[in-house]
Amino acid sequence: MKCIFIYIEGTESLGFRVFAGVLCSFFFVFCIVHMLRLRTSRAVSYGASFRRRTAVFPFSAQAELQETPSPSSSPEENIQTIFSYHEKTKHTTEKYSDSPEGLKWEDQPRAFRRYKGATDSSLRHLPPIYGINTDQQYSRSFSEFVNPCILTKASVSQLLYDSFSVEVWKQAGDVKWPLRVNPSCGNLHPTEVYVICPPLAGVGDSPFIAHYHSKIHSMEIRAEVPADLWKDLTKGFPPGTMFVCFSSIFWRQAWKYGDRGYRYCELDIGHAIGSVTMAGAAM
Repeated sequence: MKCIFIYIEGTESLGFRVFAGVLCSFFFVFCIVHMLRLRTSRAVSYGASFRRRTAVFPFSAQAELQETPSPSSSPEENIQTIFSYHEKTKHTTEKYSDSPEGLKWEDQPRAFRRYKGATDSSLRHLPPIYGINTDQQYSRSFSEFVNPCILTKASVSQLLYDSFSVEVWKQAGDVKWPLRVNPSCGNLHPTEVYVICPPLAGVGDSPFIAHYHSKIHSMEIRAEVPADLWKDLTKGFPPGTMFVCFSSIFWRQAWKYGDRGYRYCELDIGHAIGSVTMAGAAM
């Protein structure tokens, strides 16, 4: 099983996720630009129009989007925006970066995303894989290809379980909170995980897009991918390729850390890539 990582920023549009999959070969070239600019644009995929909203940069510790900057901004202006954000949100030897004064618990983000009406496909709860070759495989995964395993529902279950599942629930008095297997700043977990997968026995006969629901270890089927689109998407990739996609819910970090929360979203994406890399290398 080979996994391709795609980072899709905080978008709610299902159509955009399909569209981003088609453009996965180019996505990493452009993702930095998209992460640093707020833009509303339209795209069309197979006759269906949809609207994409990207993240705020720099964004306020508010749930609302700020005013959309002009799409005619020059590269020099974009670079200046990056440096301005860096200066505004960095810690210094004299002081910490500004942050919200206290937490508004009534605005606390939900810890788990659910899609009402989506079909659930329960995954198997498998024990983590440990072995004498695990460390060697992990080291090799950053410098060369490791031997892929067969793509099945069981292997997808293992990968997601070892990468992003809830490991344990903690409790203090009446308050309970989860700890997941992947690290996160402030245990806020802004990263959501999706898979774009070929047909799997026990799931469906068509390629599909699914959201991973870590609380109950299941996949929420969001859409089936048309055969011709799947053929275009996987062109040049070996059979049995599965795409692992990430999006960020920026408010989960901004609620606590304000403007600096954007940095932590990016850090958490790195943690997510590291977690799935480790899990995949051990399989």
